[in-house]
Amino acid sequence: AGPHELTAFELFPNPADEKVSLRFNAINSENGYIRITDMMGRVIRQMDIDILAGENLFELNTSDLSTGLYHFHVESPTDRFDSKVVIQ
Repeated sequence: AGPHELTAFELFPNPADEKVSLRFNAINSENGYIRITDMMGRVIRQMDIDILAGENLFELNTSDLSTGLYHFHVESPTDRFDSKVVIQ
């Protein structure tokens, strides 16, 4: 595998309640998506995103999610990132 295109990932706050912020840097501008799944692997939400070269910041409203542990996946044509967040 080549060098990572997406770097410096931050997902905060964790634990979260009303919203989760996702920050990362990208080498290239490209289309991607954010997917939130529960611990059973069910897709709770998926949204297409425009990834820009440089710093990216996305704020996700999580106030409608039940209390629990969720996987947050960010994927572009060249890279992917996964993290877990507790919603309380």
